[in-house]
Amino acid sequence: MVVARLAFMEDSATNKLVTTCPRGICHGVSSAGVAVYPRVVYAAAPRFAASGLVETTAEPEHPLVLSITTPAHATPLSDYPVLVFIHGGAYEGGDYQEPWLNATTLSKAGIITVSVEYRTGIDGFVPFHDDTPHHYRGIDDCALALDWVQENIESFGGDPTNVTLMGHSAGAGIALWLGRKDHYKGTFRRIWALSPAFPHTSAKRRKAALRRALTAPITRTGLLKKTDEQLQRGYRRYQRFVFFDLPLGPTPFQPHELVDIPIIISCTREEMLSHNTARRLDTSWWRGIARPIFRNGFGLSGSWQPPRLSNYLGYLIGDAMIRRPVVHALEHAPGQCWAIEYRGTPTQPVVHCADIPWVFNNTELLPPGIPEINYTPAERLVDTVHQYAITFIRGTLPDWPTYRPKRSVLGIDITGEETILTDPFGYIRDSST
Repeated sequence: MVVARLAFMEDSATNKLVTTCPRGICHGVSSAGVAVYPRVVYAAAPRFAASGLVETTAEPEHPLVLSITTPAHATPLSDYPVLVFIHGGAYEGGDYQEPWLNATTLSKAGIITVSVEYRTGIDGFVPFHDDTPHHYRGIDDCALALDWVQENIESFGGDPTNVTLMGHSAGAGIALWLGRKDHYKGTFRRIWALSPAFPHTSAKRRKAALRRALTAPITRTGLLKKTDEQLQRGYRRYQRFVFFDLPLGPTPFQPHELVDIPIIISCTREEMLSHNTARRLDTSWWRGIARPIFRNGFGLSGSWQPPRLSNYLGYLIGDAMIRRPVVHALEHAPGQCWAIEYRGTPTQPVVHCADIPWVFNNTELLPPGIPEINYTPAERLVDTVHQYAITFIRGTLPDWPTYRPKRSVLGIDITGEETILTDPFGYIRDSST
Protein backbone atom coordinates (compact mmCIF):
# COMPACT_ATOMS: atom_id res chain seq x y z
CA MET A 1 0.00 0.00 0.00
CA VAL A 2 1.29 3.44 -0.90
CA VAL A 3 1.78 5.68 2.12
CA ALA A 4 0.66 9.24 1.50
CA ARG A 5 3.18 11.89 2.51
CA LEU A 6 2.21 13.41 5.83
CA ALA A 7 2.15 17.19 5.99
CA PHE A 8 1.96 17.84 9.74
CA MET A 9 2.32 21.61 10.00
CA GLU A 10 1.89 22.67 13.61
CA ASP A 11 1.48 26.28 14.62
CA SER A 12 3.31 26.61 17.95
CA ALA A 13 0.92 29.31 19.16
CA THR A 14 -2.42 27.76 18.27
CA ASN A 15 -1.45 24.08 18.03
CA LYS A 16 -3.25 23.83 14.70
CA LEU A 17 -2.53 20.81 12.52
CA VAL A 18 -2.88 20.18 8.82
CA THR A 19 -2.54 16.62 7.55
CA THR A 20 -2.50 15.59 3.91
CA CYS A 21 -3.96 12.19 3.10
CA PRO A 22 -4.94 10.55 -0.22
CA ARG A 23 -8.42 12.12 0.00
CA GLY A 24 -7.15 15.63 0.67
CA ILE A 25 -6.31 18.00 3.49
CA CYS A 26 -7.58 17.55 7.06
CA HIS A 27 -7.49 20.20 9.78
CA GLY A 28 -7.00 19.42 13.45
CA VAL A 29 -5.63 20.68 16.73
CA SER A 30 -3.00 19.34 19.10
CA SER A 31 -2.92 19.65 22.87
CA ALA A 32 -1.26 17.75 25.73
CA GLY A 33 0.13 15.07 23.44
CA VAL A 34 -3.15 14.38 21.63
CA ALA A 35 -4.20 15.40 18.12
CA VAL A 36 -7.87 15.69 17.20
CA TYR A 37 -9.40 16.13 13.74
CA PRO A 38 -13.01 16.83 14.77
CA ARG A 39 -14.72 17.01 11.39
CA VAL A 40 -13.33 15.20 8.37
CA VAL A 41 -15.71 14.92 5.41
CA TYR A 42 -15.58 11.38 4.05
CA ALA A 43 -18.71 10.98 1.91
CA ALA A 44 -21.68 12.60 0.22
CA ALA A 45 -25.04 11.07 1.11
CA PRO A 46 -27.92 12.29 -1.07
CA ARG A 47 -31.30 11.73 0.56
CA PHE A 48 -32.45 8.12 0.27
CA ALA A 49 -29.60 7.28 -2.12
CA ALA A 50 -26.27 5.50 -1.84
CA SER A 51 -23.40 7.45 -0.32
CA GLY A 52 -20.05 7.86 -2.06
CA LEU A 53 -16.53 8.83 -1.02
CA VAL A 54 -15.50 12.43 -1.68
CA GLU A 55 -12.45 14.60 -1.16
CA THR A 56 -12.03 15.98 2.36
CA THR A 57 -12.32 19.53 1.03
CA ALA A 58 -15.61 18.81 -0.73
CA GLU A 59 -18.77 20.55 0.43
CA PRO A 60 -21.62 18.25 -0.65
CA GLU A 61 -25.19 19.16 0.20
CA HIS A 62 -25.48 16.17 2.53
CA PRO A 63 -22.00 15.38 3.90
CA LEU A 64 -21.00 12.54 6.17
CA VAL A 65 -18.12 13.22 8.53
CA LEU A 66 -15.87 11.44 10.99
CA SER A 67 -13.46 12.45 13.73
CA ILE A 68 -9.94 11.16 14.26
CA THR A 69 -8.00 11.20 17.53
CA THR A 70 -4.31 10.29 17.46
CA PRO A 71 -1.13 10.64 19.49
CA ALA A 72 0.21 14.09 18.59
CA HIS A 73 3.58 12.66 17.55
CA ALA A 74 2.11 10.08 15.14
CA THR A 75 3.77 9.74 11.73
CA PRO A 76 2.92 7.62 8.68
CA LEU A 77 5.36 4.98 9.96
CA SER A 78 3.89 4.77 13.46
CA ASP A 79 1.54 1.87 12.64
CA TYR A 80 -0.68 2.47 15.64
CA PRO A 81 -3.67 0.13 16.04
CA VAL A 82 -6.97 1.70 14.98
CA LEU A 83 -10.36 1.71 16.68
CA VAL A 84 -13.38 2.60 14.53
CA PHE A 85 -16.36 3.42 16.75
CA ILE A 86 -20.03 3.50 15.70
CA HIS A 87 -22.31 5.44 18.05
CA GLY A 88 -25.71 4.26 19.20
CA GLY A 89 -29.10 5.94 19.19
CA ALA A 90 -31.78 3.32 18.41
CA TYR A 91 -31.05 3.67 14.66
CA GLU A 92 -32.85 7.02 14.75
CA GLY A 93 -30.38 9.42 16.38
CA GLY A 94 -27.11 9.73 18.25
CA ASP A 95 -23.93 11.70 17.61
CA TYR A 96 -20.41 10.74 16.61
CA GLN A 97 -19.12 13.46 18.97
CA GLU A 98 -20.93 12.37 22.14
CA PRO A 99 -18.91 13.37 25.24
CA TRP A 100 -18.25 9.79 26.34
CA LEU A 101 -16.49 9.08 23.03
CA ASN A 102 -13.60 11.35 24.04
CA ALA A 103 -10.61 9.21 23.00
CA THR A 104 -7.87 11.21 24.71
CA THR A 105 -6.84 8.39 27.06
CA LEU A 106 -6.85 5.80 24.28
CA SER A 107 -4.59 8.01 22.16
CA LYS A 108 -2.13 8.31 25.06
CA ALA A 109 -2.01 4.49 25.04
CA GLY A 110 -0.97 4.57 21.39
CA ILE A 111 -4.35 3.96 19.76
CA ILE A 112 -5.95 5.93 16.93
CA THR A 113 -9.72 6.33 17.23
CA VAL A 114 -12.10 7.11 14.37
CA SER A 115 -15.70 7.99 15.32
CA VAL A 116 -18.16 7.73 12.45
CA GLU A 117 -21.26 9.71 11.49
CA TYR A 118 -23.88 7.80 9.52
CA ARG A 119 -27.46 8.31 8.41
CA THR A 120 -30.13 7.36 10.92
CA GLY A 121 -33.91 7.32 10.98
CA ILE A 122 -35.92 7.23 7.78
CA ASP A 123 -33.01 8.25 5.54
CA GLY A 124 -30.75 5.55 6.92
CA PHE A 125 -33.00 2.59 7.71
CA VAL A 126 -36.32 2.59 5.86
CA PRO A 127 -35.92 -0.19 3.26
CA PHE A 128 -37.07 0.15 -0.35
CA HIS A 129 -38.26 -2.63 -2.62
CA ASP A 130 -35.19 -2.43 -4.88
CA ASP A 131 -32.55 -2.37 -2.14
CA THR A 132 -29.81 -5.00 -2.21
CA PRO A 133 -30.91 -7.69 0.26
CA HIS A 134 -29.71 -7.12 3.83
CA HIS A 135 -28.33 -3.67 2.98
CA TYR A 136 -29.33 -0.44 4.70
CA ARG A 137 -28.09 3.00 3.76
CA GLY A 138 -26.96 3.81 7.30
CA ILE A 139 -24.92 0.61 7.52
CA ASP A 140 -23.47 1.12 4.04
CA ASP A 141 -22.34 4.58 5.22
CA CYS A 142 -20.33 2.89 7.99
CA ALA A 143 -18.87 0.43 5.50
CA LEU A 144 -17.80 3.38 3.37
CA ALA A 145 -16.14 4.98 6.41
CA LEU A 146 -14.18 1.76 6.90
CA ASP A 147 -13.09 1.96 3.24
CA TRP A 148 -11.97 5.54 3.91
CA VAL A 149 -9.93 4.36 6.89
CA GLN A 150 -8.23 1.72 4.76
CA GLU A 151 -7.28 4.34 2.19
CA ASN A 152 -6.25 7.17 4.49
CA ILE A 153 -5.44 6.16 8.07
CA GLU A 154 -1.74 5.56 7.40
CA SER A 155 -1.38 9.29 6.84
CA PHE A 156 -2.43 9.79 10.46
CA GLY A 157 -0.11 7.08 11.80
CA GLY A 158 -2.57 4.20 11.82
CA ASP A 159 -2.15 0.60 10.71
CA PRO A 160 -4.93 -0.29 8.24
CA THR A 161 -4.22 -3.99 8.80
CA ASN A 162 -5.01 -3.70 12.52
CA VAL A 163 -8.49 -2.17 12.76
CA THR A 164 -10.99 -3.03 15.50
CA LEU A 165 -14.66 -2.23 14.92
CA MET A 166 -16.58 -1.27 18.04
CA GLY A 167 -20.08 0.08 18.56
CA HIS A 168 -22.65 0.61 21.27
CA SER A 169 -26.35 -0.32 21.18
CA ALA A 170 -27.50 0.37 17.60
CA GLY A 171 -23.84 0.97 16.74
CA ALA A 172 -23.01 -2.47 18.10
CA GLY A 173 -25.78 -3.91 15.96
CA ILE A 174 -24.24 -2.21 12.92
CA ALA A 175 -20.79 -3.54 13.84
CA LEU A 176 -22.14 -7.10 13.98
CA TRP A 177 -24.11 -6.59 10.76
CA LEU A 178 -20.93 -5.50 9.00
CA GLY A 179 -19.44 -8.80 10.15
CA ARG A 180 -21.94 -10.72 8.02
CA LYS A 181 -20.44 -12.83 5.24
CA ASP A 182 -22.29 -10.77 2.62
CA HIS A 183 -20.85 -7.51 4.03
CA TYR A 184 -17.38 -8.34 5.32
CA LYS A 185 -14.54 -7.01 3.17
CA GLY A 186 -11.60 -7.40 5.54
CA THR A 187 -11.59 -3.71 6.51
CA PHE A 188 -11.48 -4.71 10.20
CA ARG A 189 -10.07 -7.70 12.04
CA ARG A 190 -12.21 -8.00 15.15
CA ILE A 191 -15.43 -6.68 16.73
CA TRP A 192 -16.41 -5.51 20.20
CA ALA A 193 -20.17 -5.08 20.42
CA LEU A 194 -21.32 -3.17 23.53
CA SER A 195 -24.98 -3.92 24.33
CA PRO A 196 -26.07 -4.64 20.73
CA ALA A 197 -29.69 -3.92 19.83
CA PHE A 198 -31.80 -5.12 16.90
CA PRO A 199 -35.50 -4.83 16.07
CA HIS A 200 -37.50 -7.95 16.80
CA THR A 201 -39.89 -7.34 13.89
CA SER A 202 -38.88 -6.35 10.37
CA ALA A 203 -39.77 -2.97 8.87
CA LYS A 204 -41.33 -4.80 5.92
CA ARG A 205 -43.99 -6.23 8.24
CA ARG A 206 -44.73 -2.70 9.40
CA LYS A 207 -44.67 -1.11 5.97
CA ALA A 208 -48.40 -0.37 5.93
CA ALA A 209 -48.21 1.38 9.32
CA LEU A 210 -45.21 3.40 8.18
CA ARG A 211 -46.97 4.38 4.96
CA ARG A 212 -50.03 5.56 6.89
CA ALA A 213 -47.91 7.53 9.34
CA LEU A 214 -45.84 9.22 6.64
CA THR A 215 -48.82 9.64 4.27
CA ALA A 216 -46.55 8.71 1.39
CA PRO A 217 -45.54 5.65 -0.62
CA ILE A 218 -42.45 3.96 0.86
CA THR A 219 -40.35 4.66 -2.22
CA ARG A 220 -37.48 7.04 -2.90
CA THR A 221 -39.68 9.16 -5.14
CA GLY A 222 -42.51 9.23 -2.63
CA LEU A 223 -40.35 10.23 0.33
CA LEU A 224 -38.37 12.82 -1.64
CA LYS A 225 -41.62 14.73 -2.11
CA LYS A 226 -41.83 15.22 1.65
CA THR A 227 -39.92 17.87 3.57
CA ASP A 228 -37.74 16.85 6.50
CA GLU A 229 -40.27 18.39 8.88
CA GLN A 230 -43.13 16.40 7.35
CA LEU A 231 -41.14 13.18 7.59
CA GLN A 232 -40.26 13.85 11.22
CA ARG A 233 -43.90 14.46 12.13
CA GLY A 234 -44.90 11.27 10.35
CA TYR A 235 -42.13 9.32 12.00
CA ARG A 236 -43.29 10.43 15.44
CA ARG A 237 -46.72 9.04 14.59
CA TYR A 238 -45.08 5.78 13.52
CA GLN A 239 -43.11 5.58 16.79
CA ARG A 240 -46.36 5.54 18.75
CA PHE A 241 -47.45 2.49 16.77
CA VAL A 242 -44.24 0.58 17.58
CA PHE A 243 -44.34 0.42 21.37
CA PHE A 244 -42.61 -2.88 22.16
CA ASP A 245 -39.73 -2.74 19.70
CA LEU A 246 -37.23 -0.54 17.93
CA PRO A 247 -39.09 1.28 15.13
CA LEU A 248 -36.23 0.86 12.64
CA GLY A 249 -33.04 -1.11 12.19
CA PRO A 250 -31.52 -4.12 10.43
CA THR A 251 -33.44 -7.36 10.76
CA PRO A 252 -33.48 -10.30 11.05
CA PHE A 253 -30.19 -10.65 12.89
CA GLN A 254 -28.71 -14.01 11.85
CA PRO A 255 -25.49 -14.62 13.80
CA HIS A 256 -24.73 -17.81 11.91
CA GLU A 257 -24.03 -15.49 8.94
CA LEU A 258 -21.12 -13.83 10.77
CA VAL A 259 -17.59 -14.39 9.54
CA ASP A 260 -15.12 -16.22 11.75
CA ILE A 261 -13.30 -13.34 13.42
CA PRO A 262 -12.74 -12.65 17.14
CA ILE A 263 -15.79 -11.02 18.77
CA ILE A 264 -16.36 -9.65 22.26
CA ILE A 265 -19.98 -9.01 23.21
CA SER A 266 -20.67 -7.14 26.44
CA CYS A 267 -23.80 -5.98 28.21
CA THR A 268 -24.95 -4.81 31.61
CA ARG A 269 -27.25 -6.70 33.92
CA GLU A 270 -29.37 -3.62 34.60
CA GLU A 271 -29.50 -2.25 31.03
CA MET A 272 -32.86 -0.48 31.21
CA LEU A 273 -33.43 0.11 34.91
CA SER A 274 -33.26 3.84 34.17
CA HIS A 275 -35.93 3.58 31.44
CA ASN A 276 -38.51 6.26 32.30
CA THR A 277 -41.60 4.24 31.38
CA ALA A 278 -40.35 1.19 33.25
CA ARG A 279 -39.54 3.17 36.39
CA ARG A 280 -42.91 4.88 36.35
CA LEU A 281 -44.93 1.70 35.82
CA ASP A 282 -42.91 -0.39 38.28
CA THR A 283 -44.11 1.91 41.07
CA SER A 284 -47.66 2.44 39.82
CA TRP A 285 -50.77 0.79 41.26
CA TRP A 286 -51.48 -1.04 37.99
CA ARG A 287 -48.04 -2.64 37.62
CA GLY A 288 -49.60 -6.08 38.08
CA ILE A 289 -51.67 -5.47 34.94
CA ALA A 290 -48.81 -3.92 32.97
CA ARG A 291 -46.28 -6.67 33.58
CA PRO A 292 -47.89 -9.52 31.57
CA ILE A 293 -48.85 -7.05 28.83
CA PHE A 294 -45.26 -5.91 28.49
CA ARG A 295 -43.86 -9.44 28.76
CA ASN A 296 -46.06 -10.69 25.94
CA GLY A 297 -45.48 -7.54 23.90
CA PHE A 298 -41.72 -7.97 24.08
CA GLY A 299 -41.96 -11.65 23.20
CA LEU A 300 -40.86 -13.29 26.46
CA SER A 301 -42.69 -16.29 27.89
CA GLY A 302 -44.27 -16.61 31.32
CA SER A 303 -41.18 -18.43 32.60
CA TRP A 304 -39.18 -15.18 32.53
CA GLN A 305 -38.47 -13.74 35.97
CA PRO A 306 -36.35 -10.70 36.87
CA PRO A 307 -33.51 -10.68 39.42
CA ARG A 308 -35.57 -8.22 41.50
CA LEU A 309 -39.34 -7.94 41.32
CA SER A 310 -39.28 -4.25 42.24
CA ASN A 311 -37.62 -3.48 38.89
CA TYR A 312 -39.64 -5.99 36.86
CA LEU A 313 -40.22 -3.84 33.78
CA GLY A 314 -36.73 -2.35 33.78
CA TYR A 315 -35.19 -5.81 33.66
CA LEU A 316 -37.81 -6.97 31.15
CA ILE A 317 -37.08 -4.21 28.64
CA GLY A 318 -33.32 -4.64 29.02
CA ASP A 319 -33.49 -8.41 28.58
CA ALA A 320 -35.80 -8.20 25.56
CA MET A 321 -34.12 -5.30 23.76
CA ILE A 322 -30.44 -5.89 24.55
CA ARG A 323 -29.59 -9.12 26.32
CA ARG A 324 -31.70 -11.35 24.07
CA PRO A 325 -29.67 -10.34 20.96
CA VAL A 326 -26.52 -10.83 23.05
CA VAL A 327 -27.50 -14.42 23.86
CA HIS A 328 -28.55 -15.07 20.26
CA ALA A 329 -25.17 -13.92 18.94
CA LEU A 330 -23.15 -15.83 21.52
CA GLU A 331 -25.07 -19.04 20.90
CA HIS A 332 -24.85 -19.04 17.11
CA ALA A 333 -21.82 -17.05 15.90
CA PRO A 334 -19.46 -19.46 14.11
CA GLY A 335 -16.20 -18.05 15.45
CA GLN A 336 -14.64 -17.40 18.84
CA CYS A 337 -16.75 -15.17 21.08
CA TRP A 338 -16.05 -13.78 24.51
CA ALA A 339 -18.78 -12.36 26.74
CA ILE A 340 -18.80 -9.75 29.51
CA GLU A 341 -21.64 -8.92 31.89
CA TYR A 342 -21.30 -5.80 34.07
CA ARG A 343 -23.19 -6.21 37.34
CA GLY A 344 -24.38 -3.37 39.51
CA THR A 345 -26.20 -3.15 42.82
CA PRO A 346 -29.66 -1.86 43.80
CA THR A 347 -28.16 1.53 44.65
CA GLN A 348 -25.59 1.58 41.84
CA PRO A 349 -27.08 -0.21 38.81
CA VAL A 350 -24.99 -0.47 35.67
CA VAL A 351 -27.44 0.87 33.09
CA HIS A 352 -27.33 1.26 29.33
CA CYS A 353 -24.37 3.43 28.22
CA ALA A 354 -22.66 3.41 31.63
CA ASP A 355 -19.83 1.21 30.35
CA ILE A 356 -18.83 3.42 27.40
CA PRO A 357 -16.63 5.78 29.47
CA TRP A 358 -15.02 2.75 31.12
CA VAL A 359 -13.84 1.52 27.73
CA PHE A 360 -12.53 4.98 26.85
CA ASN A 361 -11.37 5.71 30.43
CA ASN A 362 -12.69 9.25 30.22
CA THR A 363 -15.01 9.51 33.23
CA GLU A 364 -12.96 12.41 34.61
CA LEU A 365 -13.32 14.28 31.31
CA LEU A 366 -17.12 14.08 31.11
CA PRO A 367 -19.37 17.07 31.79
CA PRO A 368 -21.65 16.82 34.85
CA GLY A 369 -25.28 15.84 34.57
CA ILE A 370 -25.11 12.71 32.39
CA PRO A 371 -27.97 10.61 33.85
CA GLU A 372 -26.45 7.23 32.98
CA ILE A 373 -23.39 8.10 35.08
CA ASN A 374 -24.76 9.30 38.41
CA TYR A 375 -21.98 7.88 40.56
CA THR A 376 -18.19 7.69 40.43
CA PRO A 377 -17.16 4.19 39.32
CA ALA A 378 -14.39 2.39 41.16
CA GLU A 379 -10.96 3.12 39.74
CA ARG A 380 -10.27 -0.60 39.62
CA LEU A 381 -13.38 -1.14 37.48
CA VAL A 382 -12.48 1.53 34.93
CA ASP A 383 -8.84 0.42 34.76
CA THR A 384 -9.86 -3.21 34.21
CA VAL A 385 -12.31 -2.52 31.37
CA HIS A 386 -10.03 0.05 29.73
CA GLN A 387 -7.09 -2.35 29.78
CA TYR A 388 -9.19 -5.11 28.24
CA ALA A 389 -10.11 -2.66 25.47
CA ILE A 390 -6.50 -1.63 24.84
CA THR A 391 -5.34 -5.25 24.74
CA PHE A 392 -8.07 -6.30 22.29
CA ILE A 393 -7.59 -3.26 20.04
CA ARG A 394 -3.88 -4.03 19.83
CA GLY A 395 -4.75 -7.49 18.57
CA THR A 396 -4.35 -9.76 21.60
CA LEU A 397 -7.22 -12.12 22.33
CA PRO A 398 -8.92 -12.09 25.77
CA ASP A 399 -7.43 -14.28 28.49
CA TRP A 400 -10.74 -15.43 29.97
CA PRO A 401 -12.67 -18.46 28.58
CA THR A 402 -14.66 -18.17 25.36
CA TYR A 403 -18.44 -18.35 25.68
CA ARG A 404 -18.57 -21.81 24.18
CA PRO A 405 -18.48 -24.66 25.07
CA LYS A 406 -19.50 -23.97 28.70
CA ARG A 407 -21.42 -20.71 28.18
CA SER A 408 -18.75 -18.90 30.17
CA VAL A 409 -19.19 -15.17 30.80
CA LEU A 410 -16.81 -12.77 32.51
CA GLY A 411 -18.77 -11.04 35.24
CA ILE A 412 -17.39 -7.69 36.42
CA ASP A 413 -19.09 -6.07 39.39
CA ILE A 414 -19.22 -2.42 40.34
CA THR A 415 -16.02 -2.70 42.39
CA GLY A 416 -14.07 -4.25 39.52
CA GLU A 417 -14.17 -7.76 41.01
CA GLU A 418 -14.09 -10.40 38.25
CA THR A 419 -15.84 -13.78 38.26
CA ILE A 420 -16.29 -16.41 35.57
CA LEU A 421 -20.03 -17.06 35.40
CA THR A 422 -21.63 -20.13 33.87
CA ASP A 423 -24.70 -19.49 31.70
CA PRO A 424 -26.00 -16.32 33.38
CA PHE A 425 -28.19 -15.67 30.32
CA GLY A 426 -29.90 -19.08 30.38
CA TYR A 427 -33.19 -17.72 31.72
CA ILE A 428 -33.39 -15.31 28.77
CA ARG A 429 -32.61 -18.00 26.23
CA ASP A 430 -35.21 -20.33 27.72
CA SER A 431 -37.96 -17.68 27.85
CA SER A 432 -37.52 -16.19 24.36
CA THR A 433 -40.47 -16.84 22.07
